[in-house]
Amino acid sequence: LSLLTSTVDFGSTLNLGQNDNTTDDIPAPIVMDNDGNVFENVSIYAEDDLWESIANPTDKFQFKIDNVTSELNSFNWTASTTIFTNLPTAAVTAVVDLNYSDATDSAEADLKVEVPSDEPAGTKQSKVVFEAKRSR
Repeated sequence: LSLLTSTVDFGSTLNLGQNDNTTDDIPAPIVMDNDGNVFENVSIYAEDDLWESIANPTDKFQFKIDNVTSELNSFNWTASTTIFTNLPTAAVTAVVDLNYSDATDSAEADLKVEVPSDEPAGTKQSKVVFEAKRSR
């Protein structure tokens, strides 16, 4: 599994209570590519909290899996996490049966953040981990 986009930067302009997400590609979502030769299930989790005032999992830090526009039907849509869901602190399967055929071997993970109303100012960051395992 390769991450073609591995960093998401929401900038420094979000104020208390404001939210943003990557569904409009500003900023760009995390794009993954199955470079192997088997179908893969991809798990996701946040290694550390994004916010100082609220611990993960929280509705203030969420993810969902989506199609890459140029590579539709690359994974099992109904079995994958395709609506915004709180980022967990332990691995959960997010992408089911990510294809390995070059024309359909990509998916994207959209991220959504909302600044808590009592969050102190400053730079925020969290490491989101992706783990791929053969699915079939």
